[in-house]
Amino acid sequence: MNLNNFEEGLIDQIQAERCKKLLWSVINLAVQDACLAPYASKPSTDSITAMRFLVGNEKEAGVDGYLMWLDVDGPEFRRRLVEAMFAERHDKFPDIARRAFRANFNWWRKNRANYIDDGE
Repeated sequence: MNLNNFEEGLIDQIQAERCKKLLWSVINLAVQDACLAPYASKPSTDSITAMRFLVGNEKEAGVDGYLMWLDVDGPEFRRRLVEAMFAERHDKFPDIARRAFRANFNWWRKNRANYIDDGE
């Protein structure tokens, strides 16, 4: 492939689109991990990490930096995610995933102080 034939800015546009797909993939993986069924009464390590990334201290979270690059409002994203998971039905998330998310989310709210640094 001869890159000299591309219009100026096309390579930047292609790279930006690929970066956006990568960021969404990371966020999607975190949502999937947050929907893993807990073991006994405690979420898996992956689920705890996902909750820390997605929810944080409920005012700010690690996902906010990723969403900023995607022009998505972090608090609004979190609100809608939690709203979807606590809804009675949702067309994108199966019941078992939403139930696991709720269990992990409730566990996270009770125990997050043990997993969040003081600076967050």
